[in-house]
Amino acid sequence: AVVSTQSTGIVDCFFYEGTKFLFQVAIQILHHNQAALLLVNDDGEAMTLLNEFTESICNKDSPIQINTIKSTSVEIGYVISMSYRNFGHITMSHVENLRNSERLKVVQSIEDQDKKSILRSVRGITFFKPPEIDFLYRKFQEGRRKMTLASSGKVNHMSGKFVVDMEQYCELFRM
Repeated sequence: AVVSTQSTGIVDCFFYEGTKFLFQVAIQILHHNQAALLLVNDDGEAMTLLNEFTESICNKDSPIQINTIKSTSVEIGYVISMSYRNFGHITMSHVENLRNSERLKVVQSIEDQDKKSILRSVRGITFFKPPEIDFLYRKFQEGRRKMTLASSGKVNHMSGKFVVDMEQYCELFRM
């Protein structure tokens, strides 16, 4: 996260340009760190690298200096100007197209990770074989989606848990 005294310029540009500008700056930050990001081994390492970079952003003109300016510090004005130079041509419709094209991939990835986690946690406490657990998981998810669309009050949105009564259970598994 960029420190508040350094983010003033970003907020100003955001109010003028909208979310397109935030996307533009984010792409610039990734571009600036591209070589290092290509060498990381996992998401956690990438996040640490990006956190360190954003913490190194400074505003030499600010009367309030929260972090000491180091030789590795990057001027906020430089980040903003480079974002315009490298990515200023990006339009809001282009950003929306990118979001829409990637949205399904992201949702699928999250669902896949959830599935792996759930199946891993269940394997140690059941006598079902992995293919059977996978089958039950898919059937339950399929039934859950159908029932979520068909009924309005069966999902506990606060906890994210899906509540199944005996009638629904029998319907899911045709008992």
